[in-house]
Amino acid sequence: MAKPRQKRPNSAKPRPDRPIPLHWAILIPAITTILLNLPRLSLGYFWDDFLFLTGRGHGPAAFLTPDPNAAFYRPLSQGLYFLVLKIFDPANGLLGHCVNLAGLIAAISLVVLLVSDLAGRRAGLLAGLVFAGYGHVASLVAWISSDQDLFAIIFVL
Repeated sequence: MAKPRQKRPNSAKPRPDRPIPLHWAILIPAITTILLNLPRLSLGYFWDDFLFLTGRGHGPAAFLTPDPNAAFYRPLSQGLYFLVLKIFDPANGLLGHCVNLAGLIAAISLVVLLVSDLAGRRAGLLAGLVFAGYGHVASLVAWISSDQDLFAIIFVL
């Protein structure tokens, strides 16, 4: 005859895991990203940004056509992006930093969605927070010319 099962004490009952809502899994890393990158919004243009903004003396439209001496042809991220910045924000670079921050938030959201589909929402939230807090990610907002890297990251994700 089978022995009756002994009851577990209340403290030993397994707690069911509550699923994290998807909007929180995306929103928490996004807010973290904004808070970590707020100081970078006031940096303005520097170094490579001026190269793309001035188009080596010919204006940013010079990057819209291929250059046989250039290693890369990036008409959207070097030409069109900086042409828009030269028109709408030629002096301080705030628009470029804000657009790069929005791109970074989009990339982090895509990381959260990808990892959530593969390993669950908690893993997606953790992956988003790790990516948002990664030290080198801040340079994607600080350097406006890093829009090329952001576009590549978003495209791959």
